[in-house]
This record gives sequence, structure tokens and C-alpha cells, in this order.
Amino acid sequence: MVRQLTGKAVKVPLWQLQIHLLEWISTDMIYIEKLAKFDYGEHVLRISA
Repeated sequence: MVRQLTGKAVKVPLWQLQIHLLEWISTDMIYIEKLAKFDYGEHVLRISA
């Protein structure tokens, strides 16, 4: 019982963290795309590195 409760307790924060991480990545990619319009080559090299 303790392991099951612990598992459920852990899944919620991890799931919330995953959602926040996806939102951060999406926002970051949009920001990178905007920067890329000004200096496309340099940012492509940074992302690829």
C-alpha cells in the first residue's frame, strides 16, 4: 500500500513538471525562431552544436 501511494504521489508532480517543460520548450523554440530571422546561420550552428 505504501509503495502504491508513493507512486501516485510521485506521478502527479512529474506530470506537472513534464507539462511545464513542454510549455517552456515550445516558448523557447518560438523565441529561437524569432531570433533566427535576424541571424539565422549563427543560431542554426548553436542549435546543431
